[in-house]
Amino acid sequence: MPDEMILDAPIDLGAPETPAAAEPSSQETSTEPLERQQEGHEPVEGQQAAAPVAIFENGKLSAGAKQVLDKVKAENPALEKSIRDSLYTADRLQREFPGGIRAMKELQSEIERFGGKEAIQQTQQELEQWAGLDEKFTRADPAFVEDILATPQGTESLMRLAPTVMDKMQQLDPDGFNSYFGKIGAQWLQESGFALAMERLRDVIGDNPKAMEQWAKLAGFHNGVIQAGDKKSKFQGAAASSGTAANPREAELSQREAELQRREWTGSATAIRDEIVRSEFKRIANGATVSPDQRGAIAELLMSGLAREQRNDKHFSEALTRFAQTNDKRGFDRLVREWTAKKVPVILKGAFRVVVPAQSPKPGSPAAKPGAQPNPGSPAPQPLKAGAARVQGAPNPSEVDYRKTTMDMVQAGWAVLRDGRTVQWR
Repeated sequence: MPDEMILDAPIDLGAPETPAAAEPSSQETSTEPLERQQEGHEPVEGQQAAAPVAIFENGKLSAGAKQVLDKVKAENPALEKSIRDSLYTADRLQREFPGGIRAMKELQSEIERFGGKEAIQQTQQELEQWAGLDEKFTRADPAFVEDILATPQGTESLMRLAPTVMDKMQQLDPDGFNSYFGKIGAQWLQESGFALAMERLRDVIGDNPKAMEQWAKLAGFHNGVIQAGDKKSKFQGAAASSGTAANPREAELSQREAELQRREWTGSATAIRDEIVRSEFKRIANGATVSPDQRGAIAELLMSGLAREQRNDKHFSEALTRFAQTNDKRGFDRLVREWTAKKVPVILKGAFRVVVPAQSPKPGSPAAKPGAQPNPGSPAPQPLKAGAARVQGAPNPSEVDYRKTTMDMVQAGWAVLRDGRTVQWR
């Protein structure tokens, strides 16, 4: 290739050629700084500096650069390909590292200062782990505690910090502090059978005023522990704003579990009651024939009587609540059995006297009519109750509305019928 073609090329392809004797071998590299190679040499004194030629325009080789490369390609295609590849490589490096070799060396120095590529990757992994911990801590995610406990050192540190955390919790959130330890206390009371022991103690001490005074203090302590467990932390309301709002699915499952538990306990209490009722009914009936209507009337009187007794027995209702709050089903069942075994025989016996009297109307007899006069020789009639109609003899049990009629009313000689009328036969 003539020298003129190279000298006229509008691109700086490197340093000027040196004499053949001083030319390095093909395996040697120039020791001239790349920054200087990129910048070019200063023009010789007296010569006019050549205007810079754009090699790339908009990411593509300029027309002038293509023209030169086409000339080289005509003489040596392999050399043209090498030059073209080098130009693209240099352009990419220039765009990635505008500072040139100096910037690359500075970057390499920084990488080495951090221990190399592997050390930087390890540091990045550690930073991601810490970022994950920070996110869990900010969201009050219980998984944060599990992560801390993953190592023996973390476990020891957390245990040593726990008293300080509890002290701060008591200062900043007294209700939350009391709720946490109240639930623990309630669990202890449940396991010890404290509530049932209190009810049995009350039966033993009876009406002794001084003993009842001390019993009330113990009951107050028990109730105080339960009430403390029911307190709400003031930070619970902040859960939604911190991204830890309760999962609707979890809330639904929790509500469903509570409903299933309520049904289970109610069913257990009903089974205990029915067992006692059947046994007492058989004993009191003593082989007597009781019609279906009479059985229904006795059942209604018994149910209304038990409901009235439970409403009036404040201590029994409170004890049931305590057992439910502490999730003590065994104590709950024992109390229901003891209470029912005391109440059912008395109420059931009274219901028999009311529903199965000798003077009950015989099947098929005319229904009691308002204004009828009592039988001759019967006791003097009592003054009529307000709104009641005088009838001859007690009505058939199937006609009585035992939801509105008590045993005391029947024994006094009056009742409310299913059709809404109030009748009196004494």
